[in-house]
Amino acid sequence: MPQNAPPLRVVDKLPYPVPVAVGLVTSVTYLTCAYTLPAWFALKLLAGRLSSLERAWLIAVIPITLCLSGVGLVASIKTYVIEAAGGEGM
Repeated sequence: MPQNAPPLRVVDKLPYPVPVAVGLVTSVTYLTCAYTLPAWFALKLLAGRLSSLERAWLIAVIPITLCLSGVGLVASIKTYVIEAAGGEGM
């Protein structure tokens, strides 16, 4: 290998949609899997054992995480469009 060879970066070899698609999928699924679904399941499965404060917190978590997932989805779509147009992403 030559002394001045540039480092091989796998991400440079991928077509541009792959890293952006990973961001797109992550923005939609991460908060949903980590917070929304457990909060929803807790509300359904532990309904009789939750205090009013716990119930209120879980009810508040669900729309907050869905809104934040929506923000991430919009940002990922914006990045995808910019990358597809040949520009630089966010």
